[in-house]
Amino acid sequence: MLLIPTLIIATIIYLLSGCHSQEPSVTGSYTIENGDKSGSDFSKNVEKEQSESFATDDISDDIYIDVGGAVVTPKVVRLKSGSRVFEAIDAAGGVSKTGVTKYINMAAVCEDGEKIYIPTESEISQDDKNQAITSSAGYTGDVESGA
Repeated sequence: MLLIPTLIIATIIYLLSGCHSQEPSVTGSYTIENGDKSGSDFSKNVEKEQSESFATDDISDDIYIDVGGAVVTPKVVRLKSGSRVFEAIDAAGGVSKTGVTKYINMAAVCEDGEKIYIPTESEISQDDKNQAITSSAGYTGDVESGA
């Protein structure tokens, strides 16, 4: 009597855990049995592709940037390492109508875990404007208070 509910719960947990979405790993080498020499080349290519895919899976060149403030869709965006601030803003839908970017270095290279905040004109004080003009980082005002 308890077997059916237990199986249903186990199946739901299995599906939610993502176990079914793992790609099977391929091991060994492949050869073509028609006697031509391309079989060994094929197995070398398969092994090379496997090692390259494992290398790129283990070491990710992606970075995550938190883009907020006056952008169309404030969110965390995933970009390639070496991406620029303008690319992060574009990935968040671009600057909203009220956003001001003239005090931000749009060409700065993004770092993993960075927060990019696009302020509105009313959020920027004169001191912040002066500091942003001399800073390579751009706007550095207090995001929480809106100063």
